[in-house]
Amino acid sequence: MFVINCNHWIGYHVINELLENDYPVKGIVQPDYPDDLLMFFGRNSSFSITDSIADSTKPVIIIGKYNEKIPEGNIYWINPPELEKAPHMNIIRVPMLFGEWMPMNENGCYIGKEFISFQKLKKEENALYVKEFAKMLLPFIQGKSKENLFQKEEPFRIAPSKLEKQIENVIKHYQLFKSFYIYPKE
Repeated sequence: MFVINCNHWIGYHVINELLENDYPVKGIVQPDYPDDLLMFFGRNSSFSITDSIADSTKPVIIIGKYNEKIPEGNIYWINPPELEKAPHMNIIRVPMLFGEWMPMNENGCYIGKEFISFQKLKKEENALYVKEFAKMLLPFIQGKSKENLFQKEEPFRIAPSKLEKQIENVIKHYQLFKSFYIYPKE
């Protein structure tokens, strides 16, 4: 499998899920993002960096923006900036992902360019923990998911108590590793 923008914080979680499920992953780096998160995969023999999609028969997962030519094939684009560039792809729109390593500070996180306080995030009905998203994404790509959760009108409903606990865990992670939370503006 290929993951484009593998050094994006969402890319990190998608790759982690793929590797935990024994998938070999080839990552394409987005030069606008730091590559610190890639160090977590450095010793994993199932992960490698590449600069192009050499085998168009393998699934390709794209996170965010990507301006290079994309061959037709088994393409999954998570939150593409422009839909007209992606007519032959599976578009995955996720309204509000949050999780470890996303741009944040002590008071909240950045979803795109918008700052959202943790208090507001706890009340957000469309918030989805990135690790849950990665777990849902894998069966969808494998063709095992019976329904397309990503096309439903209101696909993600998390119990408020579970959402609050997930957010608290993300805050604890930030407090432990805040010196590593350095990201460019998106």
